[in-house]
Amino acid sequence: MIARCFIPAIMAGVLISLGCCAYASVENHIVGAMLFALGLMSVVMYRRKLYTGMAGMARSCADFFDLVVIFLGNLLGCCLLAVFVFMAHLQCMQQLGAIAAAKLAVRPWHEVLFAAVICGALMEIGVAAWRSDREVHTAKSFITIASVMVFILIGAEHSVANCFYLMFGHGSLLSAILFIAICFVGNGIGGQLVNRLSR
Repeated sequence: MIARCFIPAIMAGVLISLGCCAYASVENHIVGAMLFALGLMSVVMYRRKLYTGMAGMARSCADFFDLVVIFLGNLLGCCLLAVFVFMAHLQCMQQLGAIAAAKLAVRPWHEVLFAAVICGALMEIGVAAWRSDREVHTAKSFITIASVMVFILIGAEHSVANCFYLMFGHGSLLSAILFIAICFVGNGIGGQLVNRLSR
């Protein structure tokens, strides 16, 4: 049962990390946000398991346990791609480090939490479209890409993407863990709110 969640989650972490690299490789934020959407579009098209795409559907204790397994798989996927980026010494490394430093800049925890709630809500909107038979694929793709672009452009916090970014930072490990934990909770709350209010 764990493998059913964990293995697909690893690939989802890799895909989101590729989106982060693409975003960090361009100067234009709008273009970068559009390129980042490659990650989530690939996740939904290939039916991989991403924490921010699954958090809204959790109902039982078993579901929430699965979410933790999925997040750990996502984290491992981020770690795997980070190793390849370090080994290849890609040109985006410097910008990834700058993003990580900005993430860990002094900031009230409640601001991070609410930014993560907004991201979780947008991710649920972007993924939920693919659970519906009402929209055509073109509309679903637009909703997903737009959701990703909006969360990036407004500065919302994505727990899995942040895991990848922070691997290139130089802040304290404790600060990084606390930051990710707040994002994890916020993303879950946002996903749950949208899922339950959409019923």
